[in-house]
Formats: sequence, structure tokens, C-alpha cells
Amino acid sequence: MSDKSLEMFRTLASCGNNSATGRIFNTSHSTVLRTIDNLETYLHTKLVNRDSTPLTLTETGLFLVNLIDDEMCTSQQIRRYICETGSPQIRIYFSFPVSWHTVSDRLGKLKRNDPSIRIKPYVADKIRIRALMKERIPDITILPDEVCIRNYRIVESVNNYEWGIVASPGLPLTDKIYIESDNLKKTPFIIPDEQSCIDPIREWIKDDARIEKADTYNCYDVLHGMIKDGYGCAFAPLEAKESLEQMGLVFYTCYPRIFTSIYFYSRWYKDMSDELKDFFEHPDISLI
Repeated sequence: MSDKSLEMFRTLASCGNNSATGRIFNTSHSTVLRTIDNLETYLHTKLVNRDSTPLTLTETGLFLVNLIDDEMCTSQQIRRYICETGSPQIRIYFSFPVSWHTVSDRLGKLKRNDPSIRIKPYVADKIRIRALMKERIPDITILPDEVCIRNYRIVESVNNYEWGIVASPGLPLTDKIYIESDNLKKTPFIIPDEQSCIDPIREWIKDDARIEKADTYNCYDVLHGMIKDGYGCAFAPLEAKESLEQMGLVFYTCYPRIFTSIYFYSRWYKDMSDELKDFFEHPDISLI
């Protein structure tokens, strides 16, 4: 990809005409066509829509023009863009109770470092996510437990994912800034529909029978409705505190504190951007 071919392409983008571009470069119409053909062959993508008059640019052609105008055109940048648009979405699957807030800041920074990355989040239960991982569908998954599936590996774990108690403001549970299991005697519980949370919650309550009788929920909207309808109080992640309080609920910190773990998995694949490759290979770098 020579400077002259880029200059000719930029001129063609401005003129919209092969003959006019040839006159500016003092060359033939066929030479302009051949130069653009060679450039497209080199980049393995179409830059110009030839079936319109004047000629128009493809999305990749527009991107290349902007790079040239900003005086920062390199083969690496345009190839990265082509790879990203060829697979435009980074598919991230996470299961409840893993809050989107857990990863949103990190992924936001990833996006700011490389705006060409398109992030698409999906919510599904962990059984469904495991099935999708076996089909190699997700690029990144976030799960509340460890799994061993070919082509995926853990790139990060969060071991202090804290839980608290959520209740209706009309149901005062304690006058302290934290809550203990003794404050909840004869209180019906709502727990997440997630088996990995049950053991630490059971340990905190010290009453197996009450857990067996608990209602469950699978999203915060359902949780809000159940509490408002008098189903009881609920266990929820600390990271959801702000959102739940905006719904008119009260959040209590547990004592002793309840912790679970969550795990970030990535799938290695080719043609990824440099920033995403750093995220996959070195999750502890400053990007995160």
C-alpha cells in the first residue's frame, strides 16, 4: 500500500470520477482503475462502489479516507478496521447474579481505547451459556463458578463479590447500619435463581430449612415486584445497591459479610484488535 496509491484513492474519493483522477495524476483512466483494484486486493476489501455515477465509497473506503485526512493512515489500522467490521460484535454473555456493573467500567475503557470495537451484551442462565460456549459462540463470558470448556480460559476472577439484604422501606429490619442473621428470624427470604449463591447464604443464615422454602428471582425488576408485593426480603449483590435504592428499596450490609466469586472467560480467535488481544492475553494491564 504505497503513498501514491493512497493519494490516488483520496483524489478519486474527492472527484468521484476515474478520468478526472487520471488527469490530475497525468495518467490514464485504466491506470487509475488498476491502482484502485490493486489497493482493494491488498486490503482484501471493497473500497469503491463502481455502479454509481459519480463513484461512491463503501464504509471501509470512508474509514480509509478519514484516516488519510487525519494523517495517520497505516496498514495496521485499516486492516484492524476490516477485521472488526468482518466480525463487528464482541459477544459478552453473563449470567445472573453477575451484575453488568461488574464489567461495564472495564469494557467502557476497552471501547474508549479502541472505538472500533462493538460490544454486545447478552444475559442468559449459566446452563445456556455453557451450551453456547461448547458451540464457541461467546467471545467473553462471566459466570459465578469455574468451568472447563475447550477453547476458553479464565482471564480474571473477582473473589470479593459481596452480597447484602434488600427490603421494603416499610419493613424496618434493624436500627444498625448492618444486619445480622438474628435480625431476620421468621422473615421469608427471596434468593437469586443461582445455585452458586445458596451455600454462602445458607452458611450466613445457619438455617437450612429456611433456604429450602425461599422464593427465587432472576432479575432486579422481578425482585422489586416481589418485595413490593410482600414476598419478603432478598439477597442481592452490593453492586446493585444504587439501582435497587432508586427503585425505592432499602439495602442493608450483612455482618459477617457474604462473598461469592465470579469468573471472566475469553475465547481465543484470530483477527482481533490489538486492544482486545491485550485484554485477552494480559487482563492485569492498565487497560483494565
